[in-house]
Amino acid sequence: MIDTNFIDSYMKNNNQKPQSPEGSELWKSIKKGFGCSDAEAQFFATRHCNSLSFYTLCVSRGFIDMPYSTWCSLLLENGFMTKRGYIDHSKLDIADFFDFKDRFNSLKYYEDYKDCMNAVHLDVCMGYNIKVFSNSANGDHFMVGYVEDNKLILSDSGSRGIKVEARKVIPREKFQWILEV
Repeated sequence: MIDTNFIDSYMKNNNQKPQSPEGSELWKSIKKGFGCSDAEAQFFATRHCNSLSFYTLCVSRGFIDMPYSTWCSLLLENGFMTKRGYIDHSKLDIADFFDFKDRFNSLKYYEDYKDCMNAVHLDVCMGYNIKVFSNSANGDHFMVGYVEDNKLILSDSGSRGIKVEARKVIPREKFQWILEV
């Protein structure tokens, strides 16, 4: 089962681009995990959507129980992630490293926009890592998703909102896929 209350709260409190630096715990976790300056951590935080969303899903499913600072430090030290937040390995490799591969044993992607937005074939007990083309730059952006009332709901550490119906903020042309976690 997935803890959607945790997801919404965690993503809200770990915004990548808060109004003020004090408005987010994310850069503080990165600073602690990487041992870097405030300015570096605040910059790195703007790039941590993939790592943060996957971490949030893993905690919400009960796969791991550690602070984000520890997650970041371990991923960096073991070559799974760069300081800029880019994950350099498969999420299955990360699951194996953290010893929960037996509960996350396949990469199940969904790519049909209409089916995903309507939660067709999606499991209410699972979480979803959502990948879209970024709104603000070239590249990709990752968010957390889950099913509620037969709709894909997202919580975004960026600017799309918390507990928002995905179809209202992800246009078809920006959608890439979702990964079941």
